[in-house]
Amino acid sequence: MSHGHDFPDATNGIPCCEGYAAYDHSRCTCWEPVYDQEQQPYVEDSKPVARKSPCHDCAYRKGSPERSGEKGYRGDEDELNHIAATGQEFWCHQGMRRPIAYRHPSGMQVPSHPAAYAPEIIVIEGKPTPLKADGTPACICGGWSGKRKALLAEVDKV
Repeated sequence: MSHGHDFPDATNGIPCCEGYAAYDHSRCTCWEPVYDQEQQPYVEDSKPVARKSPCHDCAYRKGSPERSGEKGYRGDEDELNHIAATGQEFWCHQGMRRPIAYRHPSGMQVPSHPAAYAPEIIVIEGKPTPLKADGTPACICGGWSGKRKALLAEVDKV
C-alpha cells in the first residue's frame, strides 16, 4: 500500500514483503492506516451540498497552510485559484475520516500528517464524490464556492 509517506525500516533490514525485497524498506507495502473514525456506508439518496462559508481551516482562507506552501499540504494559491477558475469541484475535509497513524505488522507505528485524509469515494449522479465518515457526501468547499463566484463576477464585468 502506498501512502506517500517516508516510512522507517520496521524490520531492521529483513525484507517483510515483495516491495521491500525487490527494492528497499522505502517500498514496503505492509504499512496499514489507523483511522480516527470508522467509515460508515453511504447514506442512500443523500446528495452533496455546498457549505455557505469557508470552514475554520479552509485551504482558501488567507494564511492557510496550503496557500502558505507549508510542507505536506497539497496545492498552493495559484493551484487553488486554477481549481476555482476551471470549476473543478473542491471538497471540504470536515467530517472525513483520516489516518492518524500507520502501523506495520512488526508493531512499529508512525504518525500521519495532519492533512492526510482518506475518504471513501463513490459515484453520485455520475461524479466521483468523497464521503464523510458518517456516510453522507462531503460538502463542496465554501471557500471554493466563494472564490468561484468572485471569479465569475470578474468575467461578467468584462
